[in-house]
Amino acid sequence: MRKMIIWFLVSLFAISMCESAYALSVNEYIYDSNGQMKSTYNYDNRSKVEYNYSSNGNVTLKKHRVDAPVPAFNRLSNSNFNSFINGVVEKWEISKWDVPKAEFKEVEHLGAKAQSVRCSEMKNNGYCGISQVVAVHPSQPYTLRVSMDIQELRESKMQLYVDYYDQAQKFISVNVQELKGPIKTGYVTFSLRGSIPANASTARVYVLSRSESDSGQAAFYIRNAEFRYGMDSNLLSNGSVDGTSGQEIADLWTRVGWNVKQSNSLVREHDQNNIQEVFSAQIGENGFSGISQAVHIPSSKQGTPFKVSASFNVLRLEDAYAQLYVDFKDDNGSFVGAYSAPYFTNTNGNAITISEYGQVPATATHAIIYALIRGQKDNSAGHILVDNLRFAYNESSITADEEFDVYPNGDMKSDYWDKVVWSSDSYDFQLRQQKDKAIAQYISSKAIKANGIVGVVQKSVIVPLRNFKATSDVRISHLYNAKVQLYIDFFNVDNQFVGASIVEGDKVTGTTPTTLTTAGKVPEQAAYAFVYILIRGISDGGEGEILVENVKMAYQ
Repeated sequence: MRKMIIWFLVSLFAISMCESAYALSVNEYIYDSNGQMKSTYNYDNRSKVEYNYSSNGNVTLKKHRVDAPVPAFNRLSNSNFNSFINGVVEKWEISKWDVPKAEFKEVEHLGAKAQSVRCSEMKNNGYCGISQVVAVHPSQPYTLRVSMDIQELRESKMQLYVDYYDQAQKFISVNVQELKGPIKTGYVTFSLRGSIPANASTARVYVLSRSESDSGQAAFYIRNAEFRYGMDSNLLSNGSVDGTSGQEIADLWTRVGWNVKQSNSLVREHDQNNIQEVFSAQIGENGFSGISQAVHIPSSKQGTPFKVSASFNVLRLEDAYAQLYVDFKDDNGSFVGAYSAPYFTNTNGNAITISEYGQVPATATHAIIYALIRGQKDNSAGHILVDNLRFAYNESSITADEEFDVYPNGDMKSDYWDKVVWSSDSYDFQLRQQKDKAIAQYISSKAIKANGIVGVVQKSVIVPLRNFKATSDVRISHLYNAKVQLYIDFFNVDNQFVGASIVEGDKVTGTTPTTLTTAGKVPEQAAYAFVYILIRGISDGGEGEILVENVKMAYQ
């Protein structure tokens, strides 16, 4: 996805501190990299004002939006550890207690600038690490993700730890995720999900080791941390493969390869988004080239169903195939299971969602997610574009981000869905956040010509002859000479149409959702499905306004 540089200022809410107390405000002001205010967001009524500017810097348009989703940018400062002061990452603080010996250094580790932390002779329950205070808005769901390499834990454990404080800086509660280790695979992404208490004003985010005896010892590296509002349950950091255009590998991802003589990788812009390009040639039999990222599996998730998915645009394959692959390992680095989703043909210019499902092995402590070109025999080659990588628990749908929760590239639509417009000159797309924090896709259109369409689509790899069911909960607030459709087109590997499954809604439901359902068997020749939710014109001058809560397609 396209990398956006966002500066934010929270009016009387964050950033400024008076006598150790943070004063709350409901307004948040967001600036672009040029210092121009791009938008304001009001947390009380979930309203947003967006600003456009002329070439001389004057405001030319102010657009007011209702029920706008909460801004989902990273709220930690210097989150990618670019700058240090006296060996400690800037904007962060040393946090330690009852630790006689502690060493903090700026280092280069596995190709990334990192904070090195080494602690020894830690007393029982003593801790050692770094922390940062962030101003928070009450009752917001969030995810904390940290990329670190745990080198040593002796009679100690790692913790992602968030303390909440009220406006008077009185402690409220804590959210903690304990991490066992070390994990012998290099950098691993660790995650903690939670919700800000209703009376919280600030939170202190810790990455630390805590001793379990009077002789605890720990050594670890940290290279990145993110604290974001929203409902996104992806365990991967930077699943949208952001990075500086022209760099070889997307931030927080690792180049991988074996038995390949020529391999090039590049982050570049494609269709106004950043994507990860991988081109390889002279690949040996079963050799591979691509990118990977490891994620932590807590003990509470061992045995849990998972889904891994990614968007692949397969440009070229010669005796090779594209592969989405997951290795599960235990804390000794021993292999305990794997899942693979291969794809063997070009995608005809389409970015197709490839998914694989399974169950986390009972002894797994981490999973390594790969997007690859793999050779079938010597001197094979391939060229792929990869985006929107995702690893999440308890998602059984073929469609990715079925509830529109992911929008780092802008809040008009989910990053996993594409707009589709034909024969309509007036339309609007917005993501809208409800009082329960759930996100829905708003779509409206006027002047739709007969059989014209306005909606969103996702393109997914499909398994032939499998029974399927697709549903969508939709609030239909206005229809005139138009109808709503949950529409699935099936195509073969040559991009030829081989079948469809359609259900329609033609009644206004107001604020009450109606469930559209279609089911059947995937055609024998089908290779992928285009899943749409649409407003379709019945005759010229069609109009429609809908709020889509979800779109799900799953095998039965």
